[in-house]
Amino acid sequence: MRALTSEAEALWLDFLNNSDNRGHAERIILGDSLQRHYEACSQSSREVVRWVSQYVDRNNVKSILEVGSSIGMNCVALAEEYPGAKVTGIEPEHEAVNVAEALSKEVATCRFVRGFGESLPFEDGEFDLILCSTVIEHVRDVEKVISEMTRVLSKNGVIYIEAPNYIWPYEPHLQIWTIPKLGKKWMSLCALVQGKRKQAPFLDHLQLVTPHQIKKLLLNNELAIRNVFYEKVERLLLGNSVAIKAYPGIAKALRMLNKLGVGKVVISVIFLIGLYPSLMFVAKKGQ
Repeated sequence: MRALTSEAEALWLDFLNNSDNRGHAERIILGDSLQRHYEACSQSSREVVRWVSQYVDRNNVKSILEVGSSIGMNCVALAEEYPGAKVTGIEPEHEAVNVAEALSKEVATCRFVRGFGESLPFEDGEFDLILCSTVIEHVRDVEKVISEMTRVLSKNGVIYIEAPNYIWPYEPHLQIWTIPKLGKKWMSLCALVQGKRKQAPFLDHLQLVTPHQIKKLLLNNELAIRNVFYEKVERLLLGNSVAIKAYPGIAKALRMLNKLGVGKVVISVIFLIGLYPSLMFVAKKGQ
């Protein structure tokens, strides 16, 4: 892992100190230094890209878009994974774009555009792979963003969408427990009770997305879809090495239920009602 340049470090600090953003209620550093934080972010991005890549025919990937690219870590990881592809990130936050450009100077295939997912400044069918990871809950118009991603997706392209599931009783940005489907006023009260009063206004811009909602919007755009979080849990039950980092207790409980012979029944019910932590969909054209 290369060391951060002084330019990238200064710009990253500006990004961390920017309170006018739609992405984070609080911005914190992982580890004891910005370099360690950078290394942790790089590792996380590589894991995301490896996970997504299993659903992609890499021979067909010549052009990649990340919607909501933040500081560009996923884009750099995508450029490493697909060295022959052109990688584009679009991001509304000026400070984030500055960091992305500084971090990717040695990656000639990366470019970053300041803009919004609701109005993508790209040609129809331009991208073979579109990544939208923990972003769709931050946009102003979920339906429009999905429509725009579909428009710029190539004939045999793939969209990967991942986000929190707001049927699940935990809000990850504020890190609070709540009762789902009772709305933002209730969530604000939960934030107050759990010592997150200062962060509560951040809830105002969140879209409380659910798997049923995203599935419907993808189908409305005539895309073939796969619920890959369901597949992830199935692999877990089969004893495969699958990481569910945020909820290791759930993974342990599912394994125990599977030993008792009721694992598949339990997850079928869970997925029927949508009560699971994250939504993950792969959507394709040309199916």
